[in-house]
Amino acid sequence: MNICLVSTEYPPETGWGGIGTHTYELAHALHEYGHRVVVLSRSPDSRLHEHDDNGVLVCRIPLPSFLQKRLLWRIQHVWNGYNLAVAKKLRQLAARHQIDIVEMPESRAEAFFTVFIKRPCPVVVKLHNGTYLNRVFNNRRFRLQDRIMVWMEKTAVHKADAVVSPTQALIDMNRRKKGYLKKNQLVCILPNLIDTEYYKKNHPPVPHHKPFVLYVGRIEYNKGTDFLFEAMKRVWRNDIDIELIMIGSDLGPGRKLIADLPENMKPRVIIKGHMPRRDIFPYYRHAVACLVLSRWENLPYTCLEAMTSRGAVIGSRNTGMSEIIEDGKSGFLVSPEDSQGIAEKILALYRDAEMSACIRENARQRIQNFFSKPVIVRQTIEHYQQITTTWQQRHGNSGR
Repeated sequence: MNICLVSTEYPPETGWGGIGTHTYELAHALHEYGHRVVVLSRSPDSRLHEHDDNGVLVCRIPLPSFLQKRLLWRIQHVWNGYNLAVAKKLRQLAARHQIDIVEMPESRAEAFFTVFIKRPCPVVVKLHNGTYLNRVFNNRRFRLQDRIMVWMEKTAVHKADAVVSPTQALIDMNRRKKGYLKKNQLVCILPNLIDTEYYKKNHPPVPHHKPFVLYVGRIEYNKGTDFLFEAMKRVWRNDIDIELIMIGSDLGPGRKLIADLPENMKPRVIIKGHMPRRDIFPYYRHAVACLVLSRWENLPYTCLEAMTSRGAVIGSRNTGMSEIIEDGKSGFLVSPEDSQGIAEKILALYRDAEMSACIRENARQRIQNFFSKPVIVRQTIEHYQQITTTWQQRHGNSGR
């Protein structure tokens, strides 16, 4: 198939988070299995860039030129015009590369203008979290630009030719929180994949000699960092010489949480800031436990990466992680506010080497069986083919 993946986020120039990781992993996996892939992403400057990324054609487009005008550039605070540029460029790419199907995230309403124009192939919108759930779970007020973005994202989801989600949990959350899905709207589950073969390669040892618990991700409210610190305080009260390493950008809570610790506990917290993914892998493998205690998560790459690296993950129960982790077998599922229960699981992993080794091997095997490239590529192509067949029956060849 000829497939186009659209994502503002695509490493390295705009590789900000999970959507960028998903787009990169899926694009290269599809190419490896014989499909032609074009990625449409945002340019880091005002120029159009096209380059070959190991077989994947990456086209980076700038914002519309009219928004660069002196009198109009302030509009970007409300709407940056990227989704309009996507719609215009996508028609050119579809004709040039005979694109069969396009996948776009609901986040940042990248599909908004595309779903309104006459298009030459079906458009699939993939749910990730979107502006609405991000604002809700981070306790942030909705500004004017947020309300506009929520409306645009929701409209794109309603008008897409098909909608997919990495987890059932995200579908349920959208319905429970009155998010983006129409009543009875059909949504297919297509999990994100991870390159498990990469993680089998040898990585350098962690330059850290003491036992440590690991947190990877932005240090913010929704990620449950307050729950994490409560659990660690209970661990430290057992007079255990174990440290907490945090890898990720501190958006404010980190400094405050450390300041509120008793003086004897403050030196045990090490914030390393942002690190390249390849440098994080050995930390997963050597950590006593990897804590992912978010108030809400869809299908976090932190969890996938940790488990395929043979990390022992303790994750939040009422999230998409319940579809990754088999509780007590390939990791642990917890209520993030249960600091006592979390501390007990950390101590059990610290003290019981045999149990820890079993959890770690089961975690690696779980990801290999359900989230590896051959598994997810097969599911993705089967679903894409169903969508294109239905679309062609409905539209014929009039779109091309």
